[in-house]
Amino acid sequence: MSESAEVHDYLVALARNVEGITSKLPATVHATVGIRHGAVYTEVRGPRWGTFTLVQGSEAPETVYDGQYIHHHLIGEGMEDQLEHTQDTLDEIVDFLLSDRILTEGTSRILRRRYLSMPLADGDEWRFRWFNPR
Repeated sequence: MSESAEVHDYLVALARNVEGITSKLPATVHATVGIRHGAVYTEVRGPRWGTFTLVQGSEAPETVYDGQYIHHHLIGEGMEDQLEHTQDTLDEIVDFLLSDRILTEGTSRILRRRYLSMPLADGDEWRFRWFNPR
């Protein structure tokens, strides 16, 4: 089997597993899973806020908010690490979407870069940095 066929098979298996995870989300949260550009894309939308997109298939999966803000995660190799990251990330996103917490925009003090802060249930936060996708 060629490397590209192995990668495709891996992405198909990852997408199937992610679909299994998203099928258990609450009814008010909608998710779609697909393979594009050599990665598995999971788009999550709830009753409020924009769309969160998980870009998976590498050791540095991304979470993108509304196509403008990005947050990188570093994880280990392998399918199990991908699935654990997916479950944890979706849990945090769903919890946020169904809560009364709000996203806040800010600017870093030193470099003056725009970011979006998403408060998590445990008091921590994810900082999404602004990027220009064009």
